[in-house]
Amino acid sequence: MVHIDPEDDESSAACSKLPERTEVLRRLHAQWQDIAAAPRIEDVTLHYLDGKVHVEVLLPLRVAESLEQARELSLAFRRAAADLPEIGAVDVHFH
Repeated sequence: MVHIDPEDDESSAACSKLPERTEVLRRLHAQWQDIAAAPRIEDVTLHYLDGKVHVEVLLPLRVAESLEQARELSLAFRRAAADLPEIGAVDVHFH
């Protein structure tokens, strides 16, 4: 895997005041505690970009019985994280 940082860290310190990974994860898990699929999260990837933390959540495909349920779960994770001002986009991936 190759990661290319699209942000010039020398000219922008927009992310320097954001909480560290462990704190972001603690806050997210607190927000997600009422989502039935939350205990099934396999991985969370955080991207610090443009002054926000963008989140990728990885769930097993079997947690959603249909495409509609997968969409509803994705929306539930996004809505719950929206209460945290440091969070930008939340993308939920099923595998």
